[in-house]
Amino acid sequence: MKYDDLISLHDAANDPDVGRFLRNRNALYWQIRRRAQNGLSQSKAVFKAPDGQWWIHKPAYLAWFTQELEVQPHE
Repeated sequence: MKYDDLISLHDAANDPDVGRFLRNRNALYWQIRRRAQNGLSQSKAVFKAPDGQWWIHKPAYLAWFTQELEVQPHE
């Protein structure tokens, strides 16, 4: 893992990669609060550091986010 692949939750909304998918930081807080239900936890895209700060692994987050946006075909 490279350090430039990580971004703090505080800075995520201003990040050129992650920020383009978020309207505001509250959207990301909501995703993190529901991480067990929405698969974000399983994707290992977010983690809480020992100091209590939330961090985002950008490649894993973007893979999770784009998977969530895939349109399911109608049967």
